[in-house]
Formats: sequence, C-alpha cells, structure tokens
Amino acid sequence: MRKFLFLFVLFIFINCESDDICDDPVVTPRLIVRVYDKDTPRRTKPINNLVILGKDKAQAIQPLATTDSLALPLKLTSGESSFVLIKDAVVDNNGNITGGTRVELKINAIASEVFSGKGCGYKVIYDQITATSNSISGYTPWIARVQVMFRKIEDEKQASVRIFY
Repeated sequence: MRKFLFLFVLFIFINCESDDICDDPVVTPRLIVRVYDKDTPRRTKPINNLVILGKDKAQAIQPLATTDSLALPLKLTSGESSFVLIKDAVVDNNGNITGGTRVELKINAIASEVFSGKGCGYKVIYDQITATSNSISGYTPWIARVQVMFRKIEDEKQASVRIFY
C-alpha cells in the first residue's frame, strides 16, 4: 500500500509543469494613485480621514484612513469608473458618513484581456487612461488638478495617476 501511495505522489509531481503555477499574484491590476502637495509638487501629501466610495454605491472601497496612496479597482469592461473621495470624513457608530468634503474622480480606460499563462489564465490590462476630477454639488472641490503619468496599466508596480491638493 505504501508503494502505491508513493508512486501516486511521485506521478503527480512528475506530471505537473512549471506553467501550471501562477507566479503573478495580481491578475488584473488596480489603478495606483499618489497624492501630492499642490504647493510643493515633488512632495507627497497624505489625505486625512479619507473614505473612497464607488459612485452611486454606499459601500466603501477604501475604509477610513489617512494615506497618500490609493489603489482603485477599475471596471473590467472599457469605459468610465467613477469614485467619490471624501476628505476629512466623519463616520458615526453605524458606519454612516456624516461629514467631510466630497469630490468625484472619473477614470476612463480601454480594457483588453491578455492571456497570462496556463496557471493564471486571462488578465485585464487598461490602455488610453484619462482622469478628471469634478466637484459635487454642495461641496467645495479640494483637488487642484489630476495628472496621468502612464496611460497603460499592466501591473501595480508604479503610480499611474497623481492628484494634487
């Protein structure tokens, strides 16, 4: 019985190929956004008590945090992905946002599927990225400008968009 078990395990390992294993843990990359000081553009600037919502969604994409770097999931199909960024957010005990300054960040991209390998399957890459910020009625816009650094996203190794405030 032990010989049979040993041969079975040996057979499994011999039949596995190196391309059956996915080396890339990120299949579809998120958009990396870095935040910079509008008065000193080379210096990053954290946003205090930031909450990120998908437009017309109640659930937070990023919970309350103070950060200078964002990772935003884009739509898997081509088109527009919109986010509401709430700076200086106040969240009550029930998880409702009761205060803060809101602005909309719109990202347009063309999505295409690329075969990554037998172990990973397909991943989506984004091309021709554009980004704009829009004010939301009743709120003072706090983003001074948005700059696209790289118009193609294949991984999460570098920031593709910069926000200045």
